Amino acid sequence: MRLFLALAAVLLMPTAAQAAGPKVTWPEQRTYAPGETISVKVTSKQRVRVVLVRESASGKVLRTIARRTLRSGTFKAKAPSAGRYGLRVGARERTITVSTPVSSDPLPPVTGPPLPDCARPTGDRAELRLGATSVRVGGTLPLQVVNTSTGCLTLGVGYSFERLQDGGWVAVPSNQLFITLAVLLGPGQTYAKQARIPADFVPGTYRVVDSVTGAANIALAAQFEVIA
Repeated sequence: MRLFLALAAVLLMPTAAQAAGPKVTWPEQRTYAPGETISVKVTSKQRVRVVLVRESASGKVLRTIARRTLRSGTFKAKAPSAGRYGLRVGARERTITVSTPVSSDPLPPVTGPPLPDCARPTGDRAELRLGATSVRVGGTLPLQVVNTSTGCLTLGVGYSFERLQDGGWVAVPSNQLFITLAVLLGPGQTYAKQARIPADFVPGTYRVVDSVTGAANIALAAQFEVIA
């Protein structure tokens, strides 16, 4: 009986080692800028394929960016344009987000009447106005936040997107980074933004979502069409 158990243990040892798979040191889990190096270190007893692919917002593979087969070593690739990517080592995968920091763009000025004394924002109305009703994937949508109240408002430089699906609005990630900045908007003043439409958005009905703060938080949204 002891001899049988010893033989069984010896036979199972290779299977257990093989099941362990390669040792993988993944890249830092953060947002990468285009052109930045993405690297993953692999230590394996057998050759394993490493590949970086472009993915849609839902995780569907769109195209292969770089690939390499190695046993032990480091796979390196330059981060492509902004979007979602999958870094795959054999059957294992890590999602990589690439984004162009919005802070690299010059901030647009506030336009309208002179700013009054705004020691405390008390505005209660605002509008989000779009410069177009449709935009192509990868394009830019001009928009304006307009203070239509008699008090002051504050807002940020960011925005988000939602898509109309099955009769309801669903948030859609855009993989964009925004600097933390509060813009003060007086009565009648306007703040312009440029909403970048990601290249992996599918055509359909969307809306851009924003908000301002005054006497209360005010949600803003405006609908548009994304076309191919």
